[in-house]
Amino acid sequence: MTTFATMTPAETKKKLIALIKTVKNPELLEDLYRMLNLEMENMEELKTPANIKDSVTKGLWDIRNGRYMSNRQTDAEIDKWLKK
Repeated sequence: MTTFATMTPAETKKKLIALIKTVKNPELLEDLYRMLNLEMENMEELKTPANIKDSVTKGLWDIRNGRYMSNRQTDAEIDKWLKK
């Protein structure tokens, strides 16, 4: 038997449609509809707040201008702070 993890999205959709066609329970159908509708509502475009965009822009500017530290340098700085 094919498991969900090994199915492609197209295969998963086909199997779901086939299963939904066999459902006789109206409450289950309503629940499925609500679940799918909620999923679609949650897929709205992500809107990034202006302050986050500003922070990212500043960070990119800093990187372009050499104002950054490597992970090794950052770890060393943290170790110094923790020893104080």
